[in-house]
Amino acid sequence: MPASLPAPVPDTPNYHKWTDADVGAEYIEFPEDTVFMESAAMNAAYKPGVAYIPCQRVLPTDDGDTVLESFVYSIDPANSKEATLVIGPLANPYGDKDVTIFGSALTSTGLLILCCFNRNSLLVYDLETVEQGDGMTPVSCELEIPDLPSPNDVCVDPKDETLLYVAGGSFRACVPLCCCVTFTNSAYGKVFSAKMDYENKVATVDEVAAGFDVLAGIEVVDNKLWVAQLYDVFTLNQDKSGVNGGQRTAWLGHDTQGSTWMADNVDVFDDDKILFPAYSTVPQSTAENVMTRNFLVSAFLFYTQISTAWIRGEKLSEALLDPEVSLAFSNTYIDKDTPPQPVRIAIMDKDGSADKAYHFEIDLEQTRQNHAPREIKSQDGSKVLGKRHHFNEQVTHTGHLKTTDVEGNEVGYLLCINFEQPRVLLLKDDKFRKAMMG
Repeated sequence: MPASLPAPVPDTPNYHKWTDADVGAEYIEFPEDTVFMESAAMNAAYKPGVAYIPCQRVLPTDDGDTVLESFVYSIDPANSKEATLVIGPLANPYGDKDVTIFGSALTSTGLLILCCFNRNSLLVYDLETVEQGDGMTPVSCELEIPDLPSPNDVCVDPKDETLLYVAGGSFRACVPLCCCVTFTNSAYGKVFSAKMDYENKVATVDEVAAGFDVLAGIEVVDNKLWVAQLYDVFTLNQDKSGVNGGQRTAWLGHDTQGSTWMADNVDVFDDDKILFPAYSTVPQSTAENVMTRNFLVSAFLFYTQISTAWIRGEKLSEALLDPEVSLAFSNTYIDKDTPPQPVRIAIMDKDGSADKAYHFEIDLEQTRQNHAPREIKSQDGSKVLGKRHHFNEQVTHTGHLKTTDVEGNEVGYLLCINFEQPRVLLLKDDKFRKAMMG
């Protein structure tokens, strides 16, 4: 590993280990039936200090069964510690509520762009005109942008807000176990652009770059695309110049102690620094010998998509086009032999220099003292799957919220979204600022 390449190396000057009490941790609760959140969208030019958060909930049906439906809530933590329903249940333009949202982004005019992972598309809502309704009737988006396989994250170009970038996967006609069907494959990562004409409800999708492993996050800063590939973060030239878009590794997740941080959604801190969480760690050998081999990851994804189809009673042909897999393959529970892991956050300068890259571990010690572990049950409530802490390390998105409170004081938070928790974590940003100021 080059000495100049930013990496999360413990016991170095820019590596900080704190507790949640050190950074004034607070929580905002979402409905108890929330089972999945992956991202947050915010734009200070639209509404300072407000974040819009998609979530998926388990709701009862009239026949005694349950169904998964997705909603968008807003939070304004400087003024309220409650989440407010904004849109939902979400639906495509034809009223279909079978949508699962991963990444999200927001323009300065209030266009909310959502990565509809299971439909291989983007859903676009205008927050200025959308009508919430009764919370039960589907709220259809007015624009769906298709042909975006496995869209994991999306960003808006601040220089041209009609231009979107997506970190996604591929449609492939051949997979390890079957070559006669099309398979939506996240293991073969691609970066796409989507030029949006919202007024006429159309968009043009283009491929920006390909040949990557699983992609988890994307952001535009100046003329560079910052892309998270789980075990590393790389940059591309926005104008596509250079070999494969001028790809350059900007961060490597290996901590030199045998583990690798898994980078997820990419955001910005103060609009000019790169911000992302690591939702977990894996052994470095796994990152190097498994995650870089697309065919091995493809085989696993193929298996999990078929298994998900069997669990949900879906047709095989439809399931292979739907990259969503059951949370049973990714959810974690308390293991008495494994100590609780910290929340992991990285902040680095846009120039990519190692001496301006900072890594933070937040031990949720106070949270565990104040909140007992809770039982997690199956979707139908018939089985206890395990126990989980009030919050844990599985943070997929960290965003930076800045605003003023009701008394006019400037306040800022790092907002942490956890795909296993029905709540969001707020960390005051002042300690992070001081650490980066030296």
